[in-house]
Amino acid sequence: MPVNDSEATLVVREINGETLILDTHRNLVHQLNATASAVWRMKRQGQTAERIAAALAEEFDVAEYQAFEDVRGTLRRLESLSLIGH
Repeated sequence: MPVNDSEATLVVREINGETLILDTHRNLVHQLNATASAVWRMKRQGQTAERIAAALAEEFDVAEYQAFEDVRGTLRRLESLSLIGH
């Protein structure tokens, strides 16, 4: 499915719980594992980092503070790759 962002057109495919993203503006392909895919999807749906962390903490039975730190790191990385807006 094509996704238009401010600077890029992203073509997205989900395969076996992972997300493949083709950034046609930069001619790059990104492969997100299942957890990063969940973070990317929830952020694009408008969820906050706190809500994403709470959902992942529950799903993976980890402490919420650790999930929050991991989510923040993932969001920073996705932003640096222009896969989500700031």
